[in-house]
Amino acid sequence: MAHLSFGKGDILILISAFTFAIYNILVRKKPAGISPLVFLFTIFTVGTLCLLPFYIFEALHQPPIKWNTNILLIILYLGIGNSIIAFFCWNAAIQKLGAAGTGLFGNLIPIFSTIEAVLFLHESFLTIHLISGVMVICGLVIANITPAIRRGT
Repeated sequence: MAHLSFGKGDILILISAFTFAIYNILVRKKPAGISPLVFLFTIFTVGTLCLLPFYIFEALHQPPIKWNTNILLIILYLGIGNSIIAFFCWNAAIQKLGAAGTGLFGNLIPIFSTIEAVLFLHESFLTIHLISGVMVICGLVIANITPAIRRGT
C-alpha cells in the first residue's frame, strides 16, 4: 500500500464512478410527467455538449481518425446497445428497485464484459473469471435474500 499511486486513468475512473453514483441518486427524482425517451434524450444531449470541448481539443491535436467498417460497427454497438438500451433498462430498474438495489446489479458488469471479451475479442476464459463470477453472483444472491429473510418472506 505504501507504493500505491494513481495515474490519470485511475483518477478519471474515480470521477466517472462518482458522477455515475450521483446520476443514480438523482435519476429517481425525475418528474413523472417526463417520458423516459425525452429524459434519456435530454441526458444524452447535455452529455454530448459537455464532451464537445474535449472532442474539439482532441480533433485539433490528434491525427484524424481513419474511418472503417469496424469503427462504425463499434460506435453503433456502443451507441445503441451500451447507451440507449442499457440506460433505458437501468433507469427502469432504478424506478422499480431504487438506486441502492439497482447499484447491486452493477456488479454484473465485469461478468458481462468478460463474456463479451471472450465472444468478440477471443480472449481466454480463465479460472479466475469463473471464480470471480461465482463470487459476484453469490454476493448478489446473499444481498437479495437477506432483506427477504428480515421481512419474513
